[in-house]
Amino acid sequence: MSTDDVALRDRNRATVERFFKCHGLERASLFAEDGYKVLPWTGMGHPIDMRGQYELKYNFLRNIELFTGWSWSDVTVYDTQYPDRFWVECDGGGVIRVDGYEPVTYGNHYLMSFRLEDGEIKEFREFANPLSKPTDQAGAPTEMPPLGDWKPPADWKEPPDWTPPAGS
Repeated sequence: MSTDDVALRDRNRATVERFFKCHGLERASLFAEDGYKVLPWTGMGHPIDMRGQYELKYNFLRNIELFTGWSWSDVTVYDTQYPDRFWVECDGGGVIRVDGYEPVTYGNHYLMSFRLEDGEIKEFREFANPLSKPTDQAGAPTEMPPLGDWKPPADWKEPPDWTPPAGS
């Protein structure tokens, strides 16, 4: 592997690692302008995807509202033979809050595929068990509250770009 490939792998890996430490607009800022996020298998019975910064910003801001207290644990990043491709295995969990429904606790085991271009995420695929059920406050399995549409509504105003704090 060339010195350039090693430097590129290190830069791309740093982006993947940062993905698990940030939220909202900061997470969206890790994606290329034409970045793509897809969950091929979901408990909703159909895939969901987001294309481009506009949809990614909406999705990551909405995730903060719906998935409160979400955290990732046991995050393991696997390099591949390519400096722009990584796999991640991890656990994630938090509380799902949807207006009009009781909060539910949800967790799953995830496999994620990242394809990057010069330190930016071009394609992100998230795989989890679509049959995993949330639990109610007593710890009993319950149904997932309706999470709605993952595309921005027509009247959604795109927020300004996220800018890292000075010194970060």
